[in-house]
Amino acid sequence: MVEGRAGDGARQRLGLAGTVFVRPSWLDDVRARGRPYLPADLVRRWLAGERPVLTPDEIRENGLRENLTVFFVCNALANRNLTDELRLAVNAEWSEVLYGLRSCSIDSMWIEVYGAKARDWIAGCGMRVKDDFARHWAENPSARPGPEEQPFLLGCGRLEARDQPGSHASFLFSRDHPVFGFTVRQQELLLRAVDGATDEDLARSLRVSMSAVKKRWIAIYDKVGAVMPGWLEAADGDATRGAEKRRHLLNHLREHPAELHPVNATRD
Repeated sequence: MVEGRAGDGARQRLGLAGTVFVRPSWLDDVRARGRPYLPADLVRRWLAGERPVLTPDEIRENGLRENLTVFFVCNALANRNLTDELRLAVNAEWSEVLYGLRSCSIDSMWIEVYGAKARDWIAGCGMRVKDDFARHWAENPSARPGPEEQPFLLGCGRLEARDQPGSHASFLFSRDHPVFGFTVRQQELLLRAVDGATDEDLARSLRVSMSAVKKRWIAIYDKVGAVMPGWLEAADGDATRGAEKRRHLLNHLREHPAELHPVNATRD
């Protein structure tokens, strides 16, 4: 969800986007059917008890094989009459989310968009039109929407992205590998800390004591120090300033989200 301020200062929703890791079998099936509105099909199957979306354990398993399929469930503006400035702001926020996918072992990514303008914008990012659903509309001419609502399915695989150096797609497929090897428990703490959680917040959300939180921070600093000796202390030149060490580490993690990806993490 991307929010901004209206002219009177009130908060307003500008756009919404969401991604899921889907089963390749679901994607193969809907592509073979050649019908549009894949997000609706995904939700309909999920409500019917099917499992088109991967579970967290399956995400880890597929990630180890670099075999994750990303599908953009929704990608919409709350108001098509947004100013160019607000559109750029929304796109910038969405780009931040997309770049976070670099920490994942993606094999392909897919999105259904509506209208030629959206199609051309996504294609300019390196995605390719895979289906304009012409066969479906030929069989159902009365259901064909107007030009601004016409759906297009675009996709991009790892090899296709490599053929487009410099594109957004090629950047997303250039995976950023973790170096610290944080455990799942350490990642649970760091994910919350990156979002601004205090030690009190961490103890409450993780359901552990303040002492346990402190011990986990010490283990994290020890792990970072073992990989990059002196790096945290160099942030301020004073190893006794825990707050500065923490700030330096969290800023680094925001720029390198792969460190918080669970694919290769152990539990303890």
